[in-house]
Amino acid sequence: MTNPPIDPLREGLVMSLEMRLGARGNLLNPGADSYKQVLLDSPILLESEMQAISTDKVLGSKTFKLFFEAGKPGAMEAALKKLCSDVEAAVKAGCQCVVLSDRPDGGMDAGKAPIPALLATGAVHHHLIRTSLRSDTSIVVDTATCYSTHHAAMLIGFGAHAICPYLGYETSRQWRLSARTQSLIKAGKVPDISVKVAQKNFKKSLEKGVLKILSKMGISLLSCYHGAQIFEAYGLGKDVMDMCFK
Repeated sequence: MTNPPIDPLREGLVMSLEMRLGARGNLLNPGADSYKQVLLDSPILLESEMQAISTDKVLGSKTFKLFFEAGKPGAMEAALKKLCSDVEAAVKAGCQCVVLSDRPDGGMDAGKAPIPALLATGAVHHHLIRTSLRSDTSIVVDTATCYSTHHAAMLIGFGAHAICPYLGYETSRQWRLSARTQSLIKAGKVPDISVKVAQKNFKKSLEKGVLKILSKMGISLLSCYHGAQIFEAYGLGKDVMDMCFK
């Protein structure tokens, strides 16, 4: 950390968005098998990277869906508690990468609603701390609710090691393929970029925004910001704070 804040452009050499996925191992007794980790250059994942991580056999990745029965009193709290217990069981069984996903693969039951990714991330993060399992696994969030730098910073600040903002990528694709964008390109008002570049530009904008947020706090490494919870909460009940943002 530094004080005063860092300049993320002129002092970029001292800043890093690198994150590691996997169990941390015993720092006091390191061995050859202690650090089978995946090193990420950025916490913002492309969908292809998300697919690779979610099926990684070395990490033993396991995906948990973030949905609950809509309209039932207490259903979200019950779903969060079940999620935490399921994650705990998976980590004890060797899962080194927990993937929390609200992606409606193959359609979604009309009676289901997504659990907010930040609530789920915070709940799982604190549950693993309480059960002394937090250093045995990493948390990756595959969500539609992250589409700004603040969303990314909140998820990382409350325990996420990496994020795949899949709705942001879908929006980038739709923007590039829309008739209006095609017309603007033909008129020379918008650069002619590919769908792939449009998605990478969105990813890059999130990364730059996260760096700027880190720099304002005087933090140079994202790994030092991870789980730091440098936020104030307004209007949230004590039960929610104790469960997800303690």
